[in-house]
Amino acid sequence: MQHSSFPIAPKELIARYEKNLHSAIVFDTMNAHGIANCTLPTYLKPVVPGQKLCGFAYTVKGAPWHEKIPLDEEMRVRAAYMGGYYEDCVPVWDCSGVQGQAEYGEMMSAQSIVMGCRGAIIDGGVRDSERIREMGFRAWYRYTTPTPMIHFKILAWEIPIQIGDVLIRPGDVLFGDCDGVVRVPREMAYDILVEAELKVQEEKGWRHVIAEKITPQKALERGVLF
Repeated sequence: MQHSSFPIAPKELIARYEKNLHSAIVFDTMNAHGIANCTLPTYLKPVVPGQKLCGFAYTVKGAPWHEKIPLDEEMRVRAAYMGGYYEDCVPVWDCSGVQGQAEYGEMMSAQSIVMGCRGAIIDGGVRDSERIREMGFRAWYRYTTPTPMIHFKILAWEIPIQIGDVLIRPGDVLFGDCDGVVRVPREMAYDILVEAELKVQEEKGWRHVIAEKITPQKALERGVLF
């Protein structure tokens, strides 16, 4: 995936997102640009609570399959898919609403770490969640199950996908924390970063105003937004 050029290195971009921002401030900044449809479904939760995740979307589209796929065929497809991983990417899976099957587990998480992935976002299932927690892999998921992908097929990767109402393109920035996951179009990622960092500083000033124990009306007059 060739990223849109940024004024700073891509690694610095995602490091600043993780260090300086939180998902609410990223959403507020996006919303100020008229883009409110950027939050992934609220059922997506991190395997390890409290973690942050930021990286570039590496998309995959899969769907329930009526026949059991031969194991050797499925492994070849998975190896081909993971072979495209690159440093600082975030594999993000559109699983077409599949239930009761895990698309990610311990071995895929371990391979993801080796390939330099920042984490993964699975709109479907994970298994081996205890092992994933132990290795510290940052995975967001819809549900857990011990059942692997028995009737599920990977259809394509590095194509535009949709999770909930949110369109995700390869290379978009994905940012996740304890409140949820936000998608930032890659061409806007630097500008959103800079504006959101300014909002963080502005909110620090608001906290000082509120700490003066004035009324909400007075705080509002001094620019505080609740």
